[in-house]
Amino acid sequence: MKEMVDRMSYGRRLFYDSLVEQKVPGNWDHILRQKGMFAFTGLTKAQCEFLRKNHVYLYDDGRVNICDITEKNVKRLAAVMKSALVTK
Repeated sequence: MKEMVDRMSYGRRLFYDSLVEQKVPGNWDHILRQKGMFAFTGLTKAQCEFLRKNHVYLYDDGRVNICDITEKNVKRLAAVMKSALVTK
């Protein structure tokens, strides 16, 4: 159990650090404060649809599965989120 909790904490940190590093608009501190295997991003349904069109899958309410975040995909996740937030 501890191994899974540590893995989710690591995924949250990766996600948060990548969002900050890429200067994705918004305050992402809540990502680190949340618990569990999902992070609520605060994205709208339209923004979530934009992410899915770009092959990033999350729920319409903006939940992203932390367990799916890896060192290999986190930068792309943050980049597509940034595009969704700055695209009008």
